[in-house]
Amino acid sequence: MQKIDPFQIFDIIPSYMIDKHQLKHKYQQYQQKYHPDRCPTGDCNKIQKINCAYNILQDDVQRATYLLKDIKYKKDSMEELMQQLEFGEKKDSYISTKDVNALQKMQETIVNKLTRLGQDFQIAFEQRKLNEAQGLLGKMHFYDQQKQQIKEAIIQVQDLK
Repeated sequence: MQKIDPFQIFDIIPSYMIDKHQLKHKYQQYQQKYHPDRCPTGDCNKIQKINCAYNILQDDVQRATYLLKDIKYKKDSMEELMQQLEFGEKKDSYISTKDVNALQKMQETIVNKLTRLGQDFQIAFEQRKLNEAQGLLGKMHFYDQQKQQIKEAIIQVQDLK
């Protein structure tokens, strides 16, 4: 599949902050217009591009990653790596002791952290402080991954009870 510009497909100005309600509405319109049962031969490829573009734009971390796709990766500092290691150890401790309440609190903390990181990313991106935005994006990736792992751990622990 050729490279796509999700912002161009949905006619949105490239930005971290987007109107997700408007995006969803436009996506549903495209789904109806280019549905394989309705589209002429050859246009069905458009639905794949639309789906791919929608998946990028509706996810905050993927959208931020796309915005900085041409920026070289900035390595985390030793302090950031230590914080990530400590965070992982704490998470693993809660999982091993099957402490669902602590995992849920940790998940809530992560959601709040991701919100703050997203806001900081938006400011850095708008001010064209791309190295700073790249560092924030690295943190967003880390916490997004942790959020998924904690979600799965909570389900596992609850299933064991």
